Amino acid sequence: MTIPVFYLGLWLCVKERRNYAPVIAAVGLGLSIQSEIFLAYHLVPLIIWLWISRKNITKNQVLTFTLSLLAVLSTMILTEIKFGFKGISGIKALLVAQEPNLAYAKSVGDYLLLYLNQIGRIFAFNSYPGNIGWGGGAVIALALYSLIKKDRIGAFLATWLFAHIWVVTVGGVSTPFLMVGIGPAVSLMIAYYLSKFKPKIAMTFVLLVLVFGNLSMIFKENTKGATLFAIQKDMLLSKELAVIDYSYQEAGGNEFSINTLTSPLYINIVWSYLYKWYGFPKYGYLPSFHGRDQVGQIDSLDQSAKPKETSFLILEPMAGIPSQYLDMTLGEEDVKTKPVSEKSFGELRVQKRSLR
Repeated sequence: MTIPVFYLGLWLCVKERRNYAPVIAAVGLGLSIQSEIFLAYHLVPLIIWLWISRKNITKNQVLTFTLSLLAVLSTMILTEIKFGFKGISGIKALLVAQEPNLAYAKSVGDYLLLYLNQIGRIFAFNSYPGNIGWGGGAVIALALYSLIKKDRIGAFLATWLFAHIWVVTVGGVSTPFLMVGIGPAVSLMIAYYLSKFKPKIAMTFVLLVLVFGNLSMIFKENTKGATLFAIQKDMLLSKELAVIDYSYQEAGGNEFSINTLTSPLYINIVWSYLYKWYGFPKYGYLPSFHGRDQVGQIDSLDQSAKPKETSFLILEPMAGIPSQYLDMTLGEEDVKTKPVSEKSFGELRVQKRSLR
């Protein structure tokens, strides 16, 4: 909700020139950044429209917006000061290559394809999800048409729709959540151009097609639960607990250690929590963790310098995990342990291993 609030405030500022508009825009943007700091990429459309409307923007409006934004972000700023500006180090990390090997680094074409796929899906899901190509292509075409024709309302919505382009190069392999809050712009863009349709029978026909496409997808997908943002579709509690049971049963009451390949990479919080919440009460003891250090991770398992006699390698579904990390993890494990067996729980896999 905060993203549409920001753009409402920005539009009221650059078009309607309302005195309270800068406060609305600042509150919307500030709360968005507080929710997810990467949503600061919406500052780019802000700068673009302030420049386009610079003759109509007063210094008082800019000052009001700036002070309001700082007030909303004050707790985040104080946190940065308290903990030594850790956010800045995160930003620095995003500005350098993310791949450990340049052979795996993305090229410009890879980013372009990633961006088009991401916006195409989000645009389609908010217009005509019955066909991703038609829905996504139609919205992209409307946005480009607005920019070419310099339609002020359409162009404003287009900058909202395309705002995500500024962060696609620092996104992951699959990061649809970067576009949170952009869906409403799709609906507004379609509504804006439908209102221009003549005769009205044409508008009615298009609306019926959109309703049909959406209802068809609802009836088809709703029984599956949440699917749009489920990057790792088999990371279900039932399957995760089955993994926990399997490891204890295979260990036969003896101590064991685990290592994991996770998304986010090397963050073992899920498995630490499950072993402590479910495994310990049921089986009376905990495994140790012999993977990469867990410094800074909440309530982690005890770190083991080397694998136990019996160990397990838990491999999460690979969606969202760059493929080279699977080879790296298996290679690191093979130095110390050898595989005994492997069991799959959907896309979630567990290797039982023993010391070499």
